[in-house]
Order: sequence, then structure tokens, then C-alpha cells
Amino acid sequence: MKKAITIILLIAVMLSLQSCKYMFMKPSIKQIHDIRVKSITPDQVNLIVSLEVNNPNRYHMRLEETEINLLNKDRQRLGYATLSKSVLIPGKKSINLEFLVSLNTRQVTKLISISKQSVYLYIEGSGKGSVLGITKHFAFEEPYEFALGKQIETLLPKFSSEGQDLFKILRTTVDNVSLTETTVRVDFLLLNPFGLTFRFVNFPSDIYINDKLAGKGSLEKPLSFDENIFYQEGTLIFKVSNMKTIVGAAKGLLKGEIGYVIKGHVKATAFGVEIDKPYQLKDSFPLNVSQLLF
Repeated sequence: MKKAITIILLIAVMLSLQSCKYMFMKPSIKQIHDIRVKSITPDQVNLIVSLEVNNPNRYHMRLEETEINLLNKDRQRLGYATLSKSVLIPGKKSINLEFLVSLNTRQVTKLISISKQSVYLYIEGSGKGSVLGITKHFAFEEPYEFALGKQIETLLPKFSSEGQDLFKILRTTVDNVSLTETTVRVDFLLLNPFGLTFRFVNFPSDIYINDKLAGKGSLEKPLSFDENIFYQEGTLIFKVSNMKTIVGAAKGLLKGEIGYVIKGHVKATAFGVEIDKPYQLKDSFPLNVSQLLF
């Protein structure tokens, strides 16, 4: 009798396991929460890809060997990431998974749609899920569009990346000294390490000496950049009042050098939008009293 009961129980367990095998449903991607930029350098864009994965089964499911690939419109791989460890999803529940994906900066900026300031990608993934010792492989592919252009364009008015200035003053010189007015030329170098396509239209600004407004200036001519232009030289032209300069920089005149601060607005166009952001810089230029008075 006991032997018969044991056989019946074994058969029941086998049927149960067999039933689980056929009733076991694969995990699914419920939605792509978002893609956000973690950091940008001239060489690399680091993205956080957030996915919501659903376990449709009544039992806990363990995800293993899960990876994703980011593809462009032509299905060429731009970058990939894998989960470093297995993940347990409770029955009939969903969890959020985050992947860190690194992409080539210039390769990504080429993909930005000028009309929408966005990048269109395919997110392809695969892995395996296990329930009660039964494992099934799964795969997915979803299109996604995100506004990378908006996040990159904020770099332009900052003119800096990872603490390094992209806007570098080369020299400051004095031209056309007259009784009432002096022309100051500020030559600069503007770097484009990200390979962005943009146009530096103007930089209307005020020049301050000893915290006093001494004159006004602007960009000599616009500068245009694209993925093949890594840097360009430009010039800011200022008209400075001689009397305000003398009063505001008496100590500097004795040393033959005057320090200044430029405060203005960066005016540029990038990814189909106009940018107008405040920006300031400082330096000094050589000058003495005799140049202003004689």
C-alpha cells in the first residue's frame, strides 16, 4: 500500500513539474522607462537605460545572463551592457533594471535629428529566466527615441567639459587708441571636442574694469562648427572709454597692465534651436597712461 502511494505521489510530482514546464511564461519587457545621460566626454557618452521587466508567473523568477544592445536605424550596434549578477523577480511582479551603456561621442552626435533634437534607437536584449528549476531563454527588441540633443546643447554655453575650459583666451591687444576711446581685441580659441554641429553667432557683452562698466563689444564674425572642425580662432572687439579706464584701473596703469572681466550672452544655433545663455570670462591687457593721454 505504501509503495502504491509513493508511486502515485511521484507521478503527481512529475505531472506537476511537466505542467509547470508548459505553463511557465517567459519574462517580458513591460516598458522602457527612460534613457538618460550620466556623463559626456569628448570620447564617450555614458547612458543609463532603464527597463521594467515583468514576471507573469505565480512563482519567483530568477533572471540571468541578461544583456542589451543599442542599435541605430540600420541595426548597427552602438553599444551594449550586461547585468553583473542574477536578479530575483517575485511572482506576478515587475522590477526596474538599469544598464550602463557607453557609446562613442562623435558617433552619437551624428545620429541626432536636427528637426527633433533626438536620437532614434532600437534596444535589443536577451537573457534567461528560471522558475522552479525550469529555464527558458527570452529576447526582445523595442524602438526608442530620446532627446539627447537637448542634453548636449547645454554644453555650448558652459564652454566647459569635466572642468576643462573649451573657450580659451589667446591674447588681448589694444588697437586704435584715441583721446576718448580705445579698441580692445580679445583673440580666443573655441574647442569642439564633441564633434557637435553648431554656429557661434554672436557674443554681445560688456567689459568691466575694477567692477565698473568700461565699454561694450561683440563677436567680430560668426564661427561655424561640424564633426570635422575640432577648433577655431575668433575675436571679440570692444570699444573702451578712456576716462572710465583711467579711473577704474589706476593701479593697473602703473604696472602697465589692466585686468578686466567680460560679461555677456552666448548666442548660438544648434540642433535646430537658438541658444541664448549668460557667460563670462576674465583676463588682462597691456596698457599705460601715456597710450591713453598722448
